[in-house]
Amino acid sequence: MEEIFKRVLDKLKGPDFWIALFFLVVGSLAGKRLGRQKPKTKKVLNRRLGVAVALTVAAVSVIAIRRFFNRERRFSKKLTGILVMRIAGDDASNSLQRELIANLNAELQKESTGRQIEVHASREMIDESRGRATAHSRARRIGKRRKAALVIWGQKVGDKKFFPRITVIAKEWMPMSERTHDVQSITELRLPEAVVDEPFYLIHFAIGNSYYNQGNYWKALLRFKAAIDRKGALPNEVADLQFVTACCNLHLSTGQKNKGSQLEESIALFEKAAKAYERGDDPKWLTSEKWAMTQNNLGVAYWRSQIGDRVANLQKAIAAYEAALSVYTEKDFPVDWAGTQNNLGVVYFFCRLAIAPRIRKRRSQRTKQR
Repeated sequence: MEEIFKRVLDKLKGPDFWIALFFLVVGSLAGKRLGRQKPKTKKVLNRRLGVAVALTVAAVSVIAIRRFFNRERRFSKKLTGILVMRIAGDDASNSLQRELIANLNAELQKESTGRQIEVHASREMIDESRGRATAHSRARRIGKRRKAALVIWGQKVGDKKFFPRITVIAKEWMPMSERTHDVQSITELRLPEAVVDEPFYLIHFAIGNSYYNQGNYWKALLRFKAAIDRKGALPNEVADLQFVTACCNLHLSTGQKNKGSQLEESIALFEKAAKAYERGDDPKWLTSEKWAMTQNNLGVAYWRSQIGDRVANLQKAIAAYEAALSVYTEKDFPVDWAGTQNNLGVVYFFCRLAIAPRIRKRRSQRTKQR
């Protein structure tokens, strides 16, 4: 019995531990008092068992009631939640946690995300002593329980050093889901801009990605542009962000009369994304699917563009498709290879139609000169 009590107490922490310990002491004292009665009849033993059961039920009830009234509320499904944990190494009044929440709420006043965002504090703390992966895993469990989109946590060292951490909870997420940063210098006045900026970059990216998957390209475009204006994106994420923003412009240009500006913006972003993928640390980036996909979409944008010289645009489209085919081989990517070949054939046809009047004009001029 003592071993069972010991195991139970080991599982409990904080107020729950002291509540259980109190009832255990009361039960022990009551058991000793009843044990003095002689002889130890069945009636006395039943009394001791009854007292033990009653105190156990009372302890469980008190702990359950305490947890019910002290439980942390969940975020509504209708909004995007940012959960800020207590910061390891913070002072007794949780000054850094409160400052971070205040800065995030102040930034919220300037935002127009198209979706309500709330910032909540948590009484829990993420301990990184068992490793970052374990800490991120626990942050993700807490975030899922609270229905949060992001969990911000970290460690404060001394008065002017803060190691910020962000765990992303969303299921479908393009940016890196576990963001572990180097030390940030902090002052009594404010946190570094990037620490406050990055959660909003991630939120904009998340909302934009959600709209994009729904086919709502206009709302997605607004969120992706807002994300581009924020700090906190990793190098390859910048390329992804440029790519999806360009795709939104490309989709929105379909069927529109005045589509020139959107296609021009789309072309510029696709070219930036392609260069970013080429500069990747991994040599495989040079022949990656993302790079090929970007080249393929760049070809579509040039094909549709009516700004500038039509033949020059079609020739650029041909170059982009041929670049994509250096990755999209028939063996490794048969579907993408076939689609790109089809696009290339169509562009060659339009290029021939565009060049034909020029050829006829040149022939006419030569005939007149003769």
